[in-house]
Amino acid sequence: MFQIICPTCSNKNLFETTEQKPVECSFCFTSFTDSIKIEEIAEDKKLIGLRLIYQQNSESVLINNCNCILGRENIGSQLLSNIRINGNQVISRKHCSINLIDGKYYIKDEGSLNGTFYGVSKIDCSKENHIIENNSLIFLGKEAFLVQFQYEDTKKESVDQQSTDTPKETPKPKKYRCKEGCGFESESYMDICPKCMSNNSMVAIYEN
Repeated sequence: MFQIICPTCSNKNLFETTEQKPVECSFCFTSFTDSIKIEEIAEDKKLIGLRLIYQQNSESVLINNCNCILGRENIGSQLLSNIRINGNQVISRKHCSINLIDGKYYIKDEGSLNGTFYGVSKIDCSKENHIIENNSLIFLGKEAFLVQFQYEDTKKESVDQQSTDTPKETPKPKKYRCKEGCGFESESYMDICPKCMSNNSMVAIYEN
């Protein structure tokens, strides 16, 4: 798996092989030059969901690692309900389903008015589930959406979890100083400053 981080919008553009390198950003449509940096994603990234990017305006629908229904009254409703042609709704209330099966995503039309199609060849998804590949296109009616898989760095997650579970060691004060301004300092805490005789005036001073 590879990625290009867009120099304009800083979004990650993911692709399976170097031959599939995108020519422009899927989010802001900035053109990628031949010299743009391509980063390889480590294998400890795990798939946690996918994003559908509407090709007309780069707005997107984020789908977590679960089964769902896309439509005007389901997942993605805020975006999908606003897609119109000549004032008419394009996306059905219950348009298509996206299901996670054995670690892979599949799409199927759910009796929508304008149909669901997969890939540039627009394979009809009305009869059976069709597997979804990263950086592929799906069509809700005639409206194109780019699929981008979302990954999580499991190594980073493990480190973060370990740091969360391990209690941090409480730093020890370097010395104690009277806060009343008399300037007295001590390596141990005292209830009463021996110089100005103030009660509970000693405060801890820590190393930077």
